[in-house]
Amino acid sequence: MYLLKPDIFEGQDYYVEVELEGVTVGTTVVDYMEKTGKVPNVHVLYEVSREAFVKEFKKAVEIIGCTIYNVGE
Repeated sequence: MYLLKPDIFEGQDYYVEVELEGVTVGTTVVDYMEKTGKVPNVHVLYEVSREAFVKEFKKAVEIIGCTIYNVGE
């Protein structure tokens, strides 16, 4: 949805890593405090307009439903 309606989301760029070893394997680590000094590599979304999201989601489901069942042909 973000690619279609980026204006309904809020976010910020951060440096993010995923742990690949040890007991924390798979853990996503986000440098929120910018302590690593590394260049941000991910745009982290932290807020969305619920009303706009639901509206767009319903439109998408409607379109998919019409396509699957050939409604309107």
